Amino acid sequence: MNFLGLNIVSIIACVIAYLVTNSLIFMGLMALLEKKKFRQVFSDNKWAMLNILALSPLGTIIAASYQNYGWFAVILFFGPLLIARYSFKLYMDMRHVYFETIKALSSAMEAKDQYTNGHSYRVADYAVGIAEQMGLKADVIDKLRTAAILHDIGKIGIADSILNKSGQLENNEYLEIQKHPEIGAKILSEVDFLAEVAHIIKHHHERYDGKGYPDKLEGPQISIESCILAVADAYDAMTSDRPYRRAMSQQTAMNIVLEQVGKQFNPVVVKSFIDYLNAQPKEHIAHVS
Repeated sequence: MNFLGLNIVSIIACVIAYLVTNSLIFMGLMALLEKKKFRQVFSDNKWAMLNILALSPLGTIIAASYQNYGWFAVILFFGPLLIARYSFKLYMDMRHVYFETIKALSSAMEAKDQYTNGHSYRVADYAVGIAEQMGLKADVIDKLRTAAILHDIGKIGIADSILNKSGQLENNEYLEIQKHPEIGAKILSEVDFLAEVAHIIKHHHERYDGKGYPDKLEGPQISIESCILAVADAYDAMTSDRPYRRAMSQQTAMNIVLEQVGKQFNPVVVKSFIDYLNAQPKEHIAHVS
């Protein structure tokens, strides 16, 4: 089929090549400005890019249809397209509400516990870094990121006097703190799109040797997402100020993590965490061995 003396396939190919190149350049710039990995930026924006690529040739196709078959062909072609476009808009709006809900829940937790300010997002960065190092799929990484941001949401149900206590916890207070994974999982399980995230959160304090809580799972019984979250959470907690102690150095914290390999932490996850840390710029994260 020819359009204005040109082959329509050639026109569409040129348009797609232009948009792909332009989108990749734009995402590369976003990755540099936001100091994120290109893969993460691409994952966050892939649906928008696919939408643009899908729509880009349509102007040429519609024009060619009109030239060859008249208005009836345009209406016949454009009607279903409008419906599909509207459906996609609803999907994007739903995703926006999803992420806004996550941010609101995280803000609610940080407002209750001043010492967790920024903790959830740092844990998310570590968890995503480990998951990418392990080569996990993009959809798994997205769920893990959400779980990391919301992993302490259950502390909403814990008394402030316990959360912010400056001294050592009594046994009954420690038992109360241990309820927060189950509380968080129960809160999130009531929301359909957070049900799988709730499962990850419920078990992020399980131990590889089976001595964790709440269900005393061990080894392969614990999901890999929960194992990743456990390492990321523990490391950031140790390298952050808490009511009862000052932050540890990165090397001290990593030495403790290494001591707990096969006990508290999954060995494969710890190995991937070390590889991830060693791949970071020296000025950001100290290298470990």
